[in-house]
Amino acid sequence: FPSHDTGRKVLTSGERVSNASQSNIGGLVGRNSGNIVAGSSQGSVRGYFQTGGLVGYNTGQVVSGQSASQVFGNSYVGGLVGINEGNAAVVETSTANGAVNGIGGIGGLVGWNRGGRVLAGQAHGKVTATGSEVGGLVGWNFATNSNSVIDGSSATGDVAGANSVGGLVGVNSATNTNRSATITNSQACLICPSKRWSSRARGECGEASISRNAGR
Repeated sequence: FPSHDTGRKVLTSGERVSNASQSNIGGLVGRNSGNIVAGSSQGSVRGYFQTGGLVGYNTGQVVSGQSASQVFGNSYVGGLVGINEGNAAVVETSTANGAVNGIGGIGGLVGWNRGGRVLAGQAHGKVTATGSEVGGLVGWNFATNSNSVIDGSSATGDVAGANSVGGLVGVNSATNTNRSATITNSQACLICPSKRWSSRARGECGEASISRNAGR
């Protein structure tokens, strides 16, 4: 696979990408600091840290990306992007449809949005984790040296994890008082049948459930 694309379009057919002991594993690109426009992947992707259906680690731009890949990893695992990091990192008008499985920092679209932007993103796959920071769209939206933004995005898939589990975002936080982690104009379309969760909602975009793993 190419490392990044600076042209108009990147496409890939169904493939199996696997390196279960390494980081920066992506269905299309392992590590991106350039521009990926209309890139797509399908198949299965398996890594350790920083694993995504399309991109493992992103500090550049991913625009109109799509992934139907099933993604398996340990931490910072996303249906589209494993980690989206830095003020130049953007995931925009992109969609992930595949199931995502991992331990912690797991999201249907992005595992860890660390000072980046997720704009008009959609996630429809099931997200399953055994640990914490688990979200239908983003596992952890975290602001450090730059603001971390989620805007105009949605999630519809089932979400299950042990702690800090959200239909849209597992954890939304900032460590720097001069920076902010914000979520605007976004929604999770869910039904929450578990007695551990009191809220119930039904949206036109579909039905899903959110639950904590047994014993927690």
